Amino acid sequence: MSALTAVDVVKQYGEARDVRALDQISFTVDDSEFVVIVGPSGCGKSTLLRLFAGLIEPTSGDVLYDNESVTGPSRERAMVFQEFNLFPWRTVIKNVTFGLEMAGVDHSECHERADEALSLVGLTDDAERYPDALSGGMRQRVGLARALAVEPGVLLMDEPFGALDARTRATLQRELLSIHSREQTTVLFVTHDIDEALLLADRVLVMVDDPNRIADQINIPFDRPRDSHTLETSSTFIELKRRVRTTFEDSTAAIS
Repeated sequence: MSALTAVDVVKQYGEARDVRALDQISFTVDDSEFVVIVGPSGCGKSTLLRLFAGLIEPTSGDVLYDNESVTGPSRERAMVFQEFNLFPWRTVIKNVTFGLEMAGVDHSECHERADEALSLVGLTDDAERYPDALSGGMRQRVGLARALAVEPGVLLMDEPFGALDARTRATLQRELLSIHSREQTTVLFVTHDIDEALLLADRVLVMVDDPNRIADQINIPFDRPRDSHTLETSSTFIELKRRVRTTFEDSTAAIS
């Protein structure tokens, strides 16, 4: 069953709607599937996530969650941004409970679900600390825990590890794969990093610009759990990476 569906989605900006951010985008994401959108900056990746989050509306076409039109934000579709977006005056656990509080969940259940989410991301011992006492990687874990605490049907992740150093990024990639394996949450993840896309995804959607569209879809053949050191030296990984790069290069050549 499809969790997310885009049907002939067009998004235009400007008074004359002369800036086309998305051009006839169609794809589905199945329940429990981990789909990664990879593409260069400015190709519309984040715009797609914002559409599914209900933060903006398409100019034309349909954006669906569980076969229902997305008309606004919902706890069923939790978004994790590259920026940490934590409240500096709230402790870790209070940051995680915030969305639950806004939804009217009672105090005891808020803390129970927050505790579970912090356990998933390895921050149980840091629940009473404040964001300014945390590393970048720990802050991003809090953001992920906040999204998981509302028990969403879908995680929408907008380059969540892009601002982190390579070591922390690799650690959080492993943790995200472990959480996905245990929880079977549907994930739509955006990145410009080809290696990250191939490591994480069940399926990769390759976006290009001018026009901003999906130029290729790749089913990733690697079994889970995955080890980045093993994958990145395999001939299949190298060939898939070359395929994505070629798609980018062919698109650039076509408009030059």
